[in-house]
Amino acid sequence: MAAAGVNITTTLGRLEEEMSAKCCVCTDEFPGIDDLEAHISADHYNCLPFECEKCKFAKFPTEFAIKRHYEEDHGLMEYFVSDLNLKRTILNDFYNF
Repeated sequence: MAAAGVNITTTLGRLEEEMSAKCCVCTDEFPGIDDLEAHISADHYNCLPFECEKCKFAKFPTEFAIKRHYEEDHGLMEYFVSDLNLKRTILNDFYNF
């Protein structure tokens, strides 16, 4: 349980900004946990369940990665991810094997 007056989201966000995340497989460093998760999924497990509906051949390892792709590469703030709940289930099962 969080202490009174402590905003956990803000605190975790600040910690993530201050720390880098290191891959336990290859020891590469990343600016945050989301980038580390995408790296491990794509580079070490070849798990790329998210496909860009605009590019068709661009695939991504995490929901965070495809969200960033749509926003940065296509300038979209609203977009559609097909079978999102199924993909979340697949990733959850994959990480909890």
